[in-house]
Amino acid sequence: MKSNVYHLYTCVSIAVPKENEEVIKNESVLNALANRGTDATYAYDTGVKQVVDISTITVGNGRRGNYIGFVYYYPEKAIYNIPNHGSFVALRPCWYESNVLRDNHPVANGGTYTTVPINLRKGYVSPNDIGAVAAVVLRQDVAEHQDVVYNLAGDVSIPLQIAESLSRVIGKEVPYHQISATNFYSTLVNTALIPHLLAMDLTDHAGIETCLSTTLSIEVLLGRKPETVEQYLA
Repeated sequence: MKSNVYHLYTCVSIAVPKENEEVIKNESVLNALANRGTDATYAYDTGVKQVVDISTITVGNGRRGNYIGFVYYYPEKAIYNIPNHGSFVALRPCWYESNVLRDNHPVANGGTYTTVPINLRKGYVSPNDIGAVAAVVLRQDVAEHQDVVYNLAGDVSIPLQIAESLSRVIGKEVPYHQISATNFYSTLVNTALIPHLLAMDLTDHAGIETCLSTTLSIEVLLGRKPETVEQYLA
C-alpha cells in the first residue's frame, strides 16, 4: 500500500507571441493551483497516507495580504478541508535562492536592477534544501509530522550582500541598481508578460517581506546548516 505522495509545483515564466498575450494573462494562477485539492483527494482515496505540498511563506500574511499568498491559500485550504484526510505537510519557502539569477538575469544584464532597497533584509532558501526537507519528511513515519507547516528560510541577506556574493562566484563585479517601481513593473508586465497582480507583488518586495530571520526547521530536519545564497550560487 502506498504511504506517501510528494507534490512539487513550480511557477515558470515563458515568452509567448504578442497575439497570445491576453490568453496567458487570462489563465488564472488560482485555477492552475486549484487542482491540488483534487489531486490530494485522489491520492488519499487510493490509500496514500501523507501529502507533502510546496506552498509559500506568504500564505502566512493572511488570506488577502498579497496576491502570491492569496493564490496559494486556497489550494492549502482545499487539501486541509478534505474529509478524513491523511497527513498533510505544507512546506512554505520564502524567496528561492535560484531567483537571484532567474528574476533579474544579473550576469547578462551587467548588474541587478530591482526595486528592492539596498539595505532591505530578505529571507532566501535553497531549492536543494526544500527538496531535502521534503525527502526527510517522506522517509519518516507519517505520524511524526501530522498536519504541520514548515516555514523555510535558510539565509537572510540584503541586496548589497547578494551582489557581493554573485560577484565572488563569477569573478566579475555585478553591481546593484535600485530602479523605480514604475520602470520595474513596466518591464514585468510588458516584457515578461507577468499579470498585473503578480507584478505588483514582485515590485513591492518591502511590502510583502516577512522572512526577517532564518528558520530552525531546515537545520533540525537535515542535521546541517542550510545553504546560504553564496553556497547555492557556487
